[in-house]
Amino acid sequence: MRNILLSAVALSALAIGSASAADLPRRQAAPAPAPVYAAPIFTWTGFYVGGQIGYAWGTTKNNVTFPFVGPSVSYDGNGVVGGVHAGYNQQFGSIVAGLEGDFEASGIRGSGSPAAGLFVRSRTDWQGSVRARLGYAFDRVLVYGTGGVAFQNYKFEAFSGAGALSNSTTRAGWTIGAGVEYAIDNNWSARLEYRYADFGKRSYGVPGGIVQVKNDDHTVRLGVSYRFGGPAGPVLARY
Repeated sequence: MRNILLSAVALSALAIGSASAADLPRRQAAPAPAPVYAAPIFTWTGFYVGGQIGYAWGTTKNNVTFPFVGPSVSYDGNGVVGGVHAGYNQQFGSIVAGLEGDFEASGIRGSGSPAAGLFVRSRTDWQGSVRARLGYAFDRVLVYGTGGVAFQNYKFEAFSGAGALSNSTTRAGWTIGAGVEYAIDNNWSARLEYRYADFGKRSYGVPGGIVQVKNDDHTVRLGVSYRFGGPAGPVLARY
């Protein structure tokens, strides 16, 4: 009888404990923290197009070699240039390498008198270049050097008592320079650039003689570019 009573008491206590445990609120797992994204990483990689305007100045050296030999006579040419450019950049860490081409209308003009009774003048109506670019990026600031092939449409005219000459030709040369570019946002950038171009020598049979002409240009340009694409994807912050 005693054993029966003890068993009944134990079962009752177990039932009461189970019921109380069932009434307790369940512990819920803490929610996972929401992912935190850092700002996208900016990159200079991509194709771009743009426009530029600038001012050019240079020296045209005239050496009269026939019928008499005398000292070279130079005159300054200058004018406004402006046009379009396009290219591609690839970024490797902080190093940015690329290829760019440009084409410009030119207002470069100059004139002089290399010999008594002889008047010459020259002008460049258009010019362009194909160049490599190599630079170092400080995030959105790119400092770069550039160099390659340059070409121009060069018109040379000479006048003397013996007659007149007019010659227009496309000349090729080389160009080198440097610049700095700033990314205003993920697609637009602005640049300031200086370039020197040398188009070598060319001889012209002018009325009453021969003139050897050498010309080079210095140009400062301001430009804006639109880069297709955008920054690299957002970076997931990890704890």
